[in-house]
Amino acid sequence: MREAGARRERPPPKQNPGARMPGLASDLLPKTGDEDATPRNAARQAADVAWDAPSWKDAARAYQANRPPKPDPDDPRIARARRLLADDVSFERAWHRLNRHDRAASSTVDALMFSVRRGLSALAEPAAQRRLSELSEEQVCEVYARVQRFKPHIAPAWSEADGDALLGLWRDLGQDA
Repeated sequence: MREAGARRERPPPKQNPGARMPGLASDLLPKTGDEDATPRNAARQAADVAWDAPSWKDAARAYQANRPPKPDPDDPRIARARRLLADDVSFERAWHRLNRHDRAASSTVDALMFSVRRGLSALAEPAAQRRLSELSEEQVCEVYARVQRFKPHIAPAWSEADGDALLGLWRDLGQDA
């Protein structure tokens, strides 16, 4: 039995006096059968292997060929971001502009579509006007297209003049694009 607090001694590791140290460059290269390889020869072999490998230029060319296209500088999202990065725009104002919700819920769009099945006269109702005023420009364009594609068994399709009246009312309700 050992005494309390006594350390157990470990036997010294077994060493082969002729063994090389692991991790040398010569250990990483494939053996050529030349047992008289020196570190200098190993370094030359490593350089030869590196020179035969694909170059960084090839990797750069492959990256450039496969990367996604650059964004269009006329993209409205980029123009909006540039306006928000202007020196006269405060951080708080930019944050609120980026985090506000400009789109109405899809249920609001569906409720409006259900109400306009009755025709253009349905837009005189306050509930329909409220729903219309909540729509973004993209959503009102979607509604404009959908009312002109109504199927006959659901409701009569709207004419272009009726669709223009819808857009005019949306603008009058304060959603100028």
